[in-house]
Amino acid sequence: MIPSKKFWRAGMDFVSIRMLFSKAMAIYHLVQSSWLSARTLCKHGLESLVQEHFLRSLEETFEKNGAAKFWRQFDAYSNPVSLEMNEDPIQENGVQQVLCKALEEISLERQYQEKCLLMLVHALQSYKDGMSEESHKSDAERIYLFSKYQLRVSSVLMASLPQHFPEILHWYFKGRLEELKYNYGWRM
Repeated sequence: MIPSKKFWRAGMDFVSIRMLFSKAMAIYHLVQSSWLSARTLCKHGLESLVQEHFLRSLEETFEKNGAAKFWRQFDAYSNPVSLEMNEDPIQENGVQQVLCKALEEISLERQYQEKCLLMLVHALQSYKDGMSEESHKSDAERIYLFSKYQLRVSSVLMASLPQHFPEILHWYFKGRLEELKYNYGWRM
């Protein structure tokens, strides 16, 4: 089977796609087997424990597979002196390409984790639907869990922010401003 052009355009090779697929299948099987355990815990009034455990697992996974990999991509720019010495650090060092690639990869990790979180929401919803005759079609639980997840992800990113990253952003946006000035003939 040949991967779609979308993955090739995103810069993913066959090995990366295969790893992503195997990771997705592992989580799928984990969620399927955990669903019965989650259902049993919910029956005993421990739904909040199930939610907290799942959110904590996602947070730990994001810390290892998302944030750590994201920040590691900027290690080559940890010396701010090297950024300041270049006339055009954006072109010389490829900060823009690294930033785009890092943001794309961390976005894929978040999308993947949000799909896993959605599976939990559906499992909890089906449990609640099975408990009563009326259907619970409220988005409140989904909104609550996603907001807690987003807060945790943001906290992990901010807590692991390397000291040199603000300088990288400074040079990136300075380069973008220079590009705008040049393109539109602005004078400051």
